[in-house]
Formats: sequence, C-alpha cells, structure tokens
Amino acid sequence: MLKYLPRGGFYITGGLAPKNLDYFTKKDIFLNSMFDKGRVSPAIRACPVYLVLTEELGERGAHYYAGDLIISGDCGGTNTRLSLWLIPKGSVAFKGSVAPGEITFAKKYHNEHYGSFSEVCHLFMKEAKLVDRLPVACVLACAGPILNNTVEFTNIKDGWKIDGPGLEKELGITTVKLINDFAAMGYGLLTLKPHEYIVLNEAKKEEGAPIATIGAGTGLGECYLTADKDGQYSCFACEGGHTDFAPADEIEIELYNSIKEELGCHRRFSVERIVSGPGLATIYRFLAKKFPNKVDKKVHDAFSVAKSLQGKIVGDNAKTDELCNQAMEIFVDAYGREAGCAMLKYLPRGGFYITGGLAPKNLDYFTQKDIFLKACFNKGRVSPALKAIPIYLVLTEDLGERGAHYYAYQLLESYNNSLLGDTIARERVQEKFATSDHLALYSAIAAVGVAVGVVLGNALRK
Repeated sequence: MLKYLPRGGFYITGGLAPKNLDYFTKKDIFLNSMFDKGRVSPAIRACPVYLVLTEELGERGAHYYAGDLIISGDCGGTNTRLSLWLIPKGSVAFKGSVAPGEITFAKKYHNEHYGSFSEVCHLFMKEAKLVDRLPVACVLACAGPILNNTVEFTNIKDGWKIDGPGLEKELGITTVKLINDFAAMGYGLLTLKPHEYIVLNEAKKEEGAPIATIGAGTGLGECYLTADKDGQYSCFACEGGHTDFAPADEIEIELYNSIKEELGCHRRFSVERIVSGPGLATIYRFLAKKFPNKVDKKVHDAFSVAKSLQGKIVGDNAKTDELCNQAMEIFVDAYGREAGCAMLKYLPRGGFYITGGLAPKNLDYFTQKDIFLKACFNKGRVSPALKAIPIYLVLTEDLGERGAHYYAYQLLESYNNSLLGDTIARERVQEKFATSDHLALYSAIAAVGVAVGVVLGNALRK
C-alpha cells in the first residue's frame, strides 16, 4: 500500500483469505501488521481495504479484458432470433469477410408465446447471464417499415411494437438500432467471399461505386449502398418490390388481367405479386387454369396442399413438368426485367447482387439459360450502361444475420472511437492544466526568490 497509496481501494484476493475469514476479520493480526508503518501509518489507514469473497475474478477479468458485447437479431412476424457476440479487443473488420466476434449465446423465440418484444429481450438477457456487463450495441433486422427507430408488427396477435430508444433506457444498452430486414441483407453483402456467389455478368467493379441488390423470396426486396469518404458503406432500404408490374407479351397481359381480377385491382398491382415465391405459385395457378390439358395430376395435387410452399413445388418440378417450366420461365423473365429497372436507378458499378432464396434453388434458369440476363439487359439505348455493371448471384442464405452482426460491429467501433476521442481531448486539457500549474509554481518560486533577495539586500545595507 505504501508503494501505490490506493485510495480507490486495496483488495485482498486469492483463495486463502476467504477460506480463513476469522483470522482476517475477528482477529486483528492482519490489520495490525499492515498499519504498523511508523510515521506513515495514517496514510495507510486512509486507504479503504476490502477482502474479496468470490474466487472467479480471473475468469471474469479475462472475459472483461477479452472485449465488448453486442447483440444482433432477426425479428420476423413469426420468430425472433437473437445472438450475443463477444468482440475481442483490437478486432478489425475487413471487406469481404464476416465481422469479428464469436457467438456466446443464441436463441430463437416464438413470438406468439410472449406479450411483447421487451419480454423477449429481458428473457434473452437473463438466459445469456448478462448481469455484470451489458452490450454496447444491439441491431435488430425487422420485417416491416421503420419510422423514427421504431416498428410495429400488425401480424402478431397482440400487436408488437419495437421501440429502439425505449429499449436503450429499459435494457441499459448504449445503442439499439432497428434496420429493415433487407437493409441487413445489404450490409451482409460486404461480408461475401468469392466462393459464396456466382458471376453472371463479368464487368469491371469500381471501388467506392454504389452497390445494389434485389432478392425474391417470400416477397421482393431491394436496397442500395453508397460509400462515405472513408470508404465505409451505408445501406438504404427501399420498397422497390412495390413498384408497378408491367406485362411484356400477350400471355403476361392475360396473367396481368387475371391477377387484377383476383385482387380486385382496377389499375395496377406490385411487381412482387409476380416476382416472389407466392408470385411463382400465382403464375402456375394461372397456367393450370389456361391449359388444363397440360396439368400433371400428381404435381398439381402436391401443389394444392403445399400452402406457403407452393412456389417450391413449382421450382422442384420445373425440369420435368411442362407447366412448371413455363411458369419458371415467365417468373425469371419478369425477375430479369425488374433487376434491369433497379440497375438503371442506381447504376451500381460496385456490383449488383441477386439475393433471396429462389435464385440459388433454381440456378439453371439463371446461369445456363439466358432468360434472366437477356431480360435484364433489354433496355433499348441504355443497354450498354447495364452491360458495364458486374452482376453476381449470391449462394448463401444467411446474409441478413451476417448483416445485422456487421452493422452492430460498426456501431461498436463508432462508440469506441468516440470514447477514444474524448480521452485524447481530456488528456490534452490535463496537459494544459499541468502546464498552467507548473507555470504558477515557477512564478511562486520566482516571487519567493525576489522577496528573499529584497530582505537580504536590506539586511546588508544596514
């Protein structure tokens, strides 16, 4: 204690002291010998002394030193998936690799079992044993329109509302950010490795140029990314899947009118009514009605009972069933046209990515047949501009989770950098005060010197 004068606290640790408490608490041997330091004993008595009972300090210290905690989540209408990540100190994220960190706890929750998202979060933090430490950042990819960092789920029985600022206060997390589920896919693009995608159109990729993606699955999602001055990309979600569908030939005009009648629409409907899993099922249903003599009973029976998986039945049978093949070709052609429209809006010379589950499950229709690219590039006078854009088909389906993790890591980095900036600023202020103190001291010494000189001068004159 004399060496450090630890007025912030002096702690007795290790296994021996707590196992022999009486010798440290009831008997005065320990404190008497500790304070027996002659004239400086009062200085030691002014330091608080504690005896630590727990023996897991090393474990906890290693965990503390290891890094920071962040949470990433995928919040859909049916399930919520949450993951707790430990980010090692000094971690660096590189473009083309998954963000640093290891999952220390992850769990999926069925939304209908809980009254609110807040209830799910409290349970997750309890099960993850987050007692002494709290995550710095939490990013939730949500299937729904986000306004002022909040989102409402109308398809959940009790009507959930996720409020980012409210969760920050309630859970004690520094930053809770909600992002559109397809924006999470966009951030996931930044983690892709070459073996995770196929090149559909080989063109020169421009560093720092916009990036865009389109993905058909349950619906049709689109988003784009732009680079900041430091080269870091930011993602912007949009509702491109809800732009108007425009038929391209006679059979599509019939399909168009059939869907309008079915939906009760007089003027228009969204392109995702065609370019999506349910859209593929709609196309097949229309063709089966138009060409009943071409219907394969076995395939049609399987399609009829497949419910939400009807699009999958069409894709699985496309190579052997005539109607399924025709439905798939109409679908891929419409997909290519919409992809070309999206590319015209963003001119993403940093790369245009086909994501979602449908494309990788029906690769031949995107790679071996020229339906997709032909429809994509069929834009008249501006076709050459699209052919200069690199196009990739993404094979992996975990982009959303990876993107939420990536964005949470970016928030953590920003937070740590802001702390570092504050620390540097404080050190500079302290240096300034230290310099002022030194000047004051030197001035005082000089003043004393002058006074002594005056006294001595007067004495000598006498």
